[in-house]
Amino acid sequence: GAGLVANRWIDDSPVADRRPADRGARRAADAQTTPGAPQPPPDIARWSDPATWGGQVPGPADVAGVSQPVLLDVDAAVAGVQVAEGGELIFDPAASRTLTSTGNVVVAGALRARPADASVRHLLAFAGVDESRFVGDHTMTPLDSDVGLWVIGAGILDLVGTPKKAWTHLASGADAGDTTITVADASGWQAGDEVVVTPTESTEAEGSAEHHDRRVVRSVDGAAVTLDRPLAYAHPAVTVREGVTHMAEVLNLSRNVSVEGTPEGRAHVILLDVRAAQTISHV
Repeated sequence: GAGLVANRWIDDSPVADRRPADRGARRAADAQTTPGAPQPPPDIARWSDPATWGGQVPGPADVAGVSQPVLLDVDAAVAGVQVAEGGELIFDPAASRTLTSTGNVVVAGALRARPADASVRHLLAFAGVDESRFVGDHTMTPLDSDVGLWVIGAGILDLVGTPKKAWTHLASGADAGDTTITVADASGWQAGDEVVVTPTESTEAEGSAEHHDRRVVRSVDGAAVTLDRPLAYAHPAVTVREGVTHMAEVLNLSRNVSVEGTPEGRAHVILLDVRAAQTISHV
């Protein structure tokens, strides 16, 4: 899906001028010290409880209106969600939960997803999106035709996935046919993750720029990563000048907090003139 931030104040200064010099060190420290997901109070309203909704739990034809803190304690499918100011929709930190919507999820209150550990997955999925209906343009109000996640006014996204190394390098060159690669840092990687090894072949090789290997991780042993299938392409080390050699980049695409459409119907995330600080990490 596409991400867009619409706001009156855009910082267009050079990125280098906005990045603290110790950012890398602080990021590493934050990854180690991220606090565990807060446990919701035992008396919180639950999605599965008909009393939360005045007698009937929302179904696939309903738009769920959330005006108080509500714990998503079951998988659910709806035609949309409206989280009002003062309302909170909270994915159960202790359990994998999927909320599927065929219409907009509009957040004027708070949407929270903070899995307790890497084994827990929180997914907001948009199904049946008809991209041909999208209107787009500069709007400051949600459009029914443009299905996705809308955060408006005082709305808050509090989405914090389990920390993992998102981008690293091979520790050495890799050959076509290899089923195990060694990377510089596989912190947080686990079986089932989807990774991409980027091309480093000579540009004189036909189609070299498209020679990405996209694979699923079968196992991780320290920095050694075993893949589900052999590499289709070679990813050699590249010496750009004397004493300077680069290795292929390796990207980990998997997160345990996700906002997704489908290949046939992409959704979007948009923040409209929001007034509150957002918390989005490892998503």
